[in-house]
Amino acid sequence: MTISKEQQQAIAQQWRSRAKAQGLKPGTKTHDTARMHFVAGAMSALHNTDIDATSDRLSTLVPPNWVVAGIAGRDPFEGV
Repeated sequence: MTISKEQQQAIAQQWRSRAKAQGLKPGTKTHDTARMHFVAGAMSALHNTDIDATSDRLSTLVPPNWVVAGIAGRDPFEGV
């Protein structure tokens, strides 16, 4: 089970709206840190809504590129 492209787009749009409302400038450390906090919360919410998830493995609802982007310091919503 995975989330749809439309769901990923909705989550990305929620982030963009929040960043704009908070006056966060893309490319700044403050923006990037806040974005990863948002993504970590989204991943946690998705993981905890998956009835098949286990504590030792990340839910398949969480897009793998979100995890990799966080590790690499890239925008997880790029191209969404």
